Amino acid sequence: MIKKKTKNILFVDDDKRILYAFKKALEKTEYQMFFADSADNAFLILKNEEIDLAIVDLRMPIVSGYEILESIKNDYPGVFRIALIGFVDEVKILKALSKNLASSYIIKPWSQNDLLGTIDYYFSLYTELKDRNIIEKINSISNLPTIPDIYLKITKAIDEDQDIQKIAELIELDHSISAKVIQIVNSAYFNIKTASISKALIYLGINNIKNIIMSQSIFSSLEDKYAEGLWKHAETTNRIMNLIYKNVLCKTLDEDLQSVGLFHDIGKVVLINDYHNGYFDLCELYFENEDYVLQDLEYEKFGLSHEEVGYYFMKLWGVIEEIPEAALYHHDPFNENVKNKELVSVIHLANHYSKIVLENKVYDHELDMRVFDYLGINQQYFENVLQTAKI
Repeated sequence: MIKKKTKNILFVDDDKRILYAFKKALEKTEYQMFFADSADNAFLILKNEEIDLAIVDLRMPIVSGYEILESIKNDYPGVFRIALIGFVDEVKILKALSKNLASSYIIKPWSQNDLLGTIDYYFSLYTELKDRNIIEKINSISNLPTIPDIYLKITKAIDEDQDIQKIAELIELDHSISAKVIQIVNSAYFNIKTASISKALIYLGINNIKNIIMSQSIFSSLEDKYAEGLWKHAETTNRIMNLIYKNVLCKTLDEDLQSVGLFHDIGKVVLINDYHNGYFDLCELYFENEDYVLQDLEYEKFGLSHEEVGYYFMKLWGVIEEIPEAALYHHDPFNENVKNKELVSVIHLANHYSKIVLENKVYDHELDMRVFDYLGINQQYFENVLQTAKI
């Protein structure tokens, strides 16, 4: 076995000229490279070497690139996956992204800067995930579960060819489907850096949206009342976020940011996906005892918080940076690392008051009162606006 240089990359392509091109492109970097011109050779290397990143051509003979990526995902979940595409094929790209077979892709012929930029981005993220011991969980997720009732409403609206704005409003009720839509529209193929569901639907088109939604998994049971509450909380938080900008701050929130609030608790959905009843049991414990702090319970049971899970999950997808930032800092808006402090402060406020509106468990100490002064908002005025609004 070759001793690791730093990080190991496996390139899989039946065209040896492409493999040679990769070798020349990265020969002066710190990366250790491995090359396979067949699925058998790829699996042999994966078995014998500690591969960190696999770049796989989708048009492989005998065993397709999809099958290779799926095998890597199932058998080597710690390996990051990037699809290599010889020509722009929207159907193939969406298939790979919808099933999370690949986090990103590279189109042949590639530019040196794009190639190195993509590889460097995923290795910087890889290091963080590796240090937190969560790379396998984050990297192996296929899709996030959704609520059957909302799923059926969305599919019905699409089948009935309803107005795209109506479909967008329905999708915004479900942050799992919204997250997948935003992931794909932010991908290198569309390269639209937005958190706007309406804008995403325009770029993706209704046929692609239908295929994306059909790839989602659905909760098998709605005995989990917490799941319904979580979905409602995400949607309500986003509505209050937009209300604050429009009716309190009297500002126009950039269209690309108008759905960011939907994703502030996406880490909880990931934990539900990974642990299901284990996470619901933890939430039940939190709701029953006023002395418990949810993040403390998460650390004790899982070794990390939902904020961190949401941050890394959205970073893996390469979405607009405000989304992972909101996921990580919505309870800590004045953290020195926050870039868009205004937006995160508004989401912090919206998150807290969403719980009040929905009559969920609320702790006053969870609201950082400094956000009112920072945003220039009178608390009583804001609460009056919220009370009269249709949220």
